[in-house]
Amino acid sequence: MIYDVLDHTADLKVRIYGNSYTSIFQNSVITISDLIMDRNLLKPGFNKTIEIEKNSPDNILVNLLNDILFYMEYENVIYFGSKLDFTENRLHGRIFGSSIPDNVEYRNVIKAATYYDLKVDPEHGFAMVVFDI
Repeated sequence: MIYDVLDHTADLKVRIYGNSYTSIFQNSVITISDLIMDRNLLKPGFNKTIEIEKNSPDNILVNLLNDILFYMEYENVIYFGSKLDFTENRLHGRIFGSSIPDNVEYRNVIKAATYYDLKVDPEHGFAMVVFDI
């Protein structure tokens, strides 16, 4: 498993595994889509070039996750895979997605990735993210 759901009183807290910034970012794309719906129902058909430049990996992670939520809401596409590269506070690459199937059962309705308890720590092999639900 590339992530674990952790106990949290009101929101959705996850530990995303990865031993590099790149692997954490790539696994976060898989994680958010899996938290939202069954990825086995998704059929690849969309891809998008992304570039995020921020002052820290923490800001990049929150931005990436919130961008995926934005695309889901406004393009009706859920991105569930990626090929990304990270260098010096810049993330770039492609994300891969599917149109959202009709009558899909949502596992969680995620409003946003937050900065609460946020931690990106590839040296210890994980990132911690709390989602507002």
